[in-house]
Amino acid sequence: MGLRGGVEVDHAGGHVKTQLDGFYNSYNNFQFDTVNTGTGQSAIQNASSATIDGVEAQVQGNEFGFGYDAALAYVHSELAPYTVVDQNLLPPGTLYPQCTTGQTVGCTNYLTATKLVTGASNLLSPDITFNGGVEYAISINDETVLTPRLNYAYVGSEEASPSRDAFYRIKAHGLLSTLVRLDYRRYSLEAYANNLTDEKYITGYSINGSSGNQFYGAPRLYGVRLRAEF
Repeated sequence: MGLRGGVEVDHAGGHVKTQLDGFYNSYNNFQFDTVNTGTGQSAIQNASSATIDGVEAQVQGNEFGFGYDAALAYVHSELAPYTVVDQNLLPPGTLYPQCTTGQTVGCTNYLTATKLVTGASNLLSPDITFNGGVEYAISINDETVLTPRLNYAYVGSEEASPSRDAFYRIKAHGLLSTLVRLDYRRYSLEAYANNLTDEKYITGYSINGSSGNQFYGAPRLYGVRLRAEF
């Protein structure tokens, strides 16, 4: 079930626009990856239910060649209590079926790694995200416009594992980027630089016991783009 509503308002004779909206979603049988203790293989586990709600606000403005835009979102999510195997507490290497009483070889003891999780947020769902940019259009002549632009994007911390182990928590990060665009008739030439300060940040994990791999975001990237409209 989902609900969503919002409002949009124009200001300053249409030079500034704002939007505000809220949403609520309820899910059943929310799924995540886990390990089957009977086989030691990867499996899918269902949480009984989940709710995701939040608010979003946006603004866009443009006057006298100066333009700006920004968007801010707050998301609250909560999964119903569930029991899960914390794979970061398991021994590295091959996983086997759960040990029976007295068995110590050819098996894995999952009991000490199993825990009840309550009040968990949805996976890969940061509570705060923000992006914004400013630009200024410089008219060189009637057919040529030069526009420099600066952007900033922020992503709050996220949970990457249903066990909520700190090892798999993705830290918040912010990225700065810039571009300069030259428009001439139907042609557009852009010089851009993404992740301008060459921040090192993690975007996800491959959850595989204590040897889970980290996935890093793109480093600083710069280049040029040429576009033409026909």
